[in-house]
Amino acid sequence: MKLKLNSKNLKWLNLKQNKLFLAHVLAPVAIGIFIYLFFRDFEFCGSCGNYFPIFKQHFYIPSFILYNLPDGLWMYSLIWILIIIWRFAFSIWLWIYLFIAFILSIVLEFGQAVDQIPGTFDLLDIYTYIVAFFIGLSTFLFYKIFNKNTSK
Repeated sequence: MKLKLNSKNLKWLNLKQNKLFLAHVLAPVAIGIFIYLFFRDFEFCGSCGNYFPIFKQHFYIPSFILYNLPDGLWMYSLIWILIIIWRFAFSIWLWIYLFIAFILSIVLEFGQAVDQIPGTFDLLDIYTYIVAFFIGLSTFLFYKIFNKNTSK
C-alpha cells in the first residue's frame, strides 16, 4: 500500500489534534528540557557546568523532580505522539509500537546498570516510566470516552 500525502490524508490534523499535540507532546518535552537546562548540572560535558546555577542555588527542588520527572514526561509524550500518529485509533500496530517504546525504555535503563549506556541506573526511573506509560494510556482512554460522549 502506497501512502500519498495530500490534503485528504492530512485532514485528521485539525485544530483539536494540534491542541492535543501541544498539551500532550510538546509541553511535557519542553518541561523536561527546562528542568535539564535550568536545574541540573551537565555532567556529560565536563567542565561546562550549569549555565544557570542561580536556579539550583536558590530553590530546593526534590531529587525526583530533577532526575526522574523528565524521564516520565518524555515517556508520556512518546505515548501520545504514537497515539497521534495512529490517528487516535486502537490498532495492533499502535500497541506494538507502544510495547516497543516501553520495553526499550526499560532496557536502556538496565543498560545503564551494566555500564553499556552512559548514565546512572535508577530504579525510580523504571517506576517513573511505568507510571508515565499508564498515565499516558489512561489520559488517552479518558479522551476517547469523553470525545465519544460529546460527539452525540
